[in-house]
Amino acid sequence: MKRIVPLIGAIGVVLLIAGIGLVYISAGIVAYILTGAGGAALIASLVLRILEVARIHEGTRPRKERMSLVLLIVIVLVIVGILNFLGIRHSARFDLTANKKYSLAPQTVKVLQGLETDVTISVFDKKDSPLISKARELLKGYRHYSSKIKDVYIDPDRQPDKAREMGVSEYGTVIVQSGNRTERLKKLEENEITNAIIRVTSERQKRIYFLTGHGEHNINDEEGADGYGLARKELENSNHTVDELMLLAEVDIPDDCDLLVVAGPKRELLTPEREKIKEFLDKGGSLLFMCNPREADSTVAWLENTLGIDIGNDIVVDVSMVGKIFGANEFMPIASEYSKTHPITEEMGNNATVFPLARSVSADTTGFEEIVKTLPRSWGETDIDNEQFKFEPDKDVPGPVPLAIAGTMKSRARVAVFGDSDFASNTYISFMMNKDLFLNTISWLVEEENKIAIRPKQEEDRRITLTRGQSRTIFYISVIALPLVALLVGTVIWWRRR
Repeated sequence: MKRIVPLIGAIGVVLLIAGIGLVYISAGIVAYILTGAGGAALIASLVLRILEVARIHEGTRPRKERMSLVLLIVIVLVIVGILNFLGIRHSARFDLTANKKYSLAPQTVKVLQGLETDVTISVFDKKDSPLISKARELLKGYRHYSSKIKDVYIDPDRQPDKAREMGVSEYGTVIVQSGNRTERLKKLEENEITNAIIRVTSERQKRIYFLTGHGEHNINDEEGADGYGLARKELENSNHTVDELMLLAEVDIPDDCDLLVVAGPKRELLTPEREKIKEFLDKGGSLLFMCNPREADSTVAWLENTLGIDIGNDIVVDVSMVGKIFGANEFMPIASEYSKTHPITEEMGNNATVFPLARSVSADTTGFEEIVKTLPRSWGETDIDNEQFKFEPDKDVPGPVPLAIAGTMKSRARVAVFGDSDFASNTYISFMMNKDLFLNTISWLVEEENKIAIRPKQEEDRRITLTRGQSRTIFYISVIALPLVALLVGTVIWWRRR
């Protein structure tokens, strides 16, 4: 027995290490069997060792002490069992990576916590493929936040009937399904999966119209620098229907319009168009108006009078050094001050957004709130024709300069106004937090506050490139030096005991 107990313990340690290692590599059934067997062997060796000690001292130790020892063993096992049960029912995850690689984005967490229907995510690929391992790790986080999520892994080679039933003919296909709604994905990314969950669980697609006919940004242009094609794709991914609207050709704004967007008009809106927009607002319709310096000034003045706000006849100048870090000049103000009370920006924190060539927009009436402001070292320059910009306190708007406002009219119409439209163009929408600000504004305007959050970011390549000398040094230290030190210390301790 004296020889068997240490052997069982050693076998338990080896099995436990091998099992844990396999869990992190493949997370297959073999890994869990090895881990369980290793843990069981360790517990068995511990119990046998305690019983052996108790047997040796059986003659000298009172019965009361022996019973206490047995009771202690039972208590320890019960505590371990309770902790294990609590760990399964109330698990916690900690991500210590610099870019939170293994953490889900706030938007994903909000969507998962708000799920009311079951969602099945099916991943089709070979059983031991890297994609399956990545999917298991990613979707484990989804299940952590919602019991409505179920993930299924299907090998098309082993289950061809299942793949044929779901119309899958390629490896790497991901299908998100809820009820009768299905979304098919080609990429396994958090952003794609979260948007697919939104689409299959949303009750109705909100319809957004972009006004045309005045030189606005083109929502069908995905290649041009000024196009809004990427913005349109993001809106469609968020389960919105996006169309153009030539208001002059319409009797009125369509009844199915949930939001009208006026994205940087270069020419004036005609009086009939303004009247139709005013009537739309009086009925409670939502409006997003984005204007640029020295463009459509008459329309801007009409909007000021309609809403009771102040849109400055100026251009915002930012002389802080922060913008130059990101490659911006003094006419591309950086904003990092946001309203902490408005739903659009309350989760923006201190993240930066950039606005190429902007004008100031301030709230002069109740119901509206300034939601975005520039850095303190900026101002709204009113003498636009003067090439030598200099802050004049009696003429210019002091920083931090408000760049956007949002609020609700008496008719319950939701309105947001920005002093720049280029921040959501193809060139800048992916820059810093511009996309989040734009999409959060849209979500609030169409009354989908559950979608307001910071969205998943693209994965960063954070690999370390080592030189041949650095690799050789790491090899000698980890493979040769450290084991030799351990062996030397063990030898010295053994010799001293001898």
